[in-house]
Amino acid sequence: MNKPNPFELYFQGFISDFGGTVLPEGDSTQDGVRTADYYFNKYAVIAELKTLMEDSSEKMSAAMLQAIVEWGGNPLSIPVKRDEYNRPYADLDSIPEAISKKWMGKLFQEIERNVKSANKQIAHTKKRLNLPDARGVILVANASNPYHNNPKAYREALGALVCKRTNTGERRYAQIDGGVYFSNRLLSQTEKMPFWAPFHIEEPDNTNTEIQAFMLELRTQWYVYIEKTTGVTVRQHDTD
Repeated sequence: MNKPNPFELYFQGFISDFGGTVLPEGDSTQDGVRTADYYFNKYAVIAELKTLMEDSSEKMSAAMLQAIVEWGGNPLSIPVKRDEYNRPYADLDSIPEAISKKWMGKLFQEIERNVKSANKQIAHTKKRLNLPDARGVILVANASNPYHNNPKAYREALGALVCKRTNTGERRYAQIDGGVYFSNRLLSQTEKMPFWAPFHIEEPDNTNTEIQAFMLELRTQWYVYIEKTTGVTVRQHDTD
């Protein structure tokens, strides 16, 4: 059993303060799926938290080089820039579209692993707790991965993956009705602030207004909790 990291322990305190239930991990099913992390009885929402703990800059740079090689190009021909932390990166505007598409596919694969896992855990929890009508939410907390410091781009990727369809037209990850990409310390690329970037799924027969209300209240009380526990006042900005 994995021990919660410091951020997860802090967030569990918030969940309890908010009135949610931290679910026991429980035994895994035959295929290794575990219970989701939280249940919010007031909103009938099951939520799974995924935490980004490690800087993935080197990993994604390697994926970029692999994409270039797969395309048949020479990695040395790609202009390299450096960010504010002096880490090298390839500007997508300066590389051929075919390479950028291959690299974006690799980036989406990394993000989709968390989406796929959360979808399974929420489905398992609905069955285990006999809550077939509960809504599912994925929470992705960036605790310490500066590579993913563009909340708008990451939120759009999450939303696109959650909306992914099967060959027969059903949503592949239909247990997830919405989600949030957020941080409490790591700063966004543009605003240089912690961020809260929510999304929800809308379909012709379901606007998911309950999920919108839940995430608005969750955000409001998260800001209150941060101020109460750290003394730092958090205000909404354009990423929200």
